Amino acid sequence: MPDVYGPFDGTPWAQAQWYRHSPTWAPSGVLGAPAVSPTTGGLAFGSSGLNVSAGPGRAEVRGAGFERTGTPPLQPVVPNTNSSLWRRDRLVLRRDVIAKTVTTVVLQGAPSASPAAPALQQNEDGQWDEPLFSFLVPPDSGTAISGVVDERSWVSPSGAGHYTAWQPFTPTLTSSGGSQPLMNAANRIGRYRRIDALTIECEMHFRWVSLGLGEGLGSGDYRFGLPVPAAAWYPAEFTLGVATYVDAGTAVHAGVANLDFSGSRSNVQIVVGPRVGASLPTIPANGDLYTASLTYQAASP
Repeated sequence: MPDVYGPFDGTPWAQAQWYRHSPTWAPSGVLGAPAVSPTTGGLAFGSSGLNVSAGPGRAEVRGAGFERTGTPPLQPVVPNTNSSLWRRDRLVLRRDVIAKTVTTVVLQGAPSASPAAPALQQNEDGQWDEPLFSFLVPPDSGTAISGVVDERSWVSPSGAGHYTAWQPFTPTLTSSGGSQPLMNAANRIGRYRRIDALTIECEMHFRWVSLGLGEGLGSGDYRFGLPVPAAAWYPAEFTLGVATYVDAGTAVHAGVANLDFSGSRSNVQIVVGPRVGASLPTIPANGDLYTASLTYQAASP
């Protein structure tokens, strides 16, 4: 087969070639600044009963442009007839090379005790789904959609890059020298986002509550579970972030957060020093707060 190249006037440059090359200069995502909630920003989420919509806005979908300026059409959601289990569906922008369209489509999930969003279609020469939102569909043919998760990626019109919205996660907590501190999820809060395909920015905090009730504090370095496993291409200690320990509101201990590669490369350990005039080890008390923030390379996109 002869070489092909383009686009140039008078030179064939087929649709297939365009879509294979264009993602290198036009990453997929919603154009604009990241929104603070699913119901704001470009292509904002809307719902009415068992209907969902994406509001006005612009996006790039694997080489195809999309603009919506008028009243958004409602996309019907199939009722969940399971008597007790919830279902997580997805609203996506679908680029269809064969049909030559970009449209909003609802992907139906499966009822489950732990419902997960359905898989995306991402076929270079066919249908390519760009995720916008996932949401929970109630059982027993209910109509109250809830649990909306913002899955939009964001692309700056000025060319500043590609990044996703902040996503919440509940970090696990272990220690390097003892039993795991058993604390409920309300006191372990984290969020993360992808700055690009392989760069993760994450923030997390952990507040001690009701100590002395058998939690098992452990000893040594405390370790928070990462939202996405880290790559292993260089030593863990070279990836450093910031950690603090707030001692019941009376003192702040500065420290560092670094990747812990002793196991599955899925933890960040935090090490904090003493405040002036204090000695180690610091004994946690009710209301004390650990925080950590870190930017690192993910093991996979």
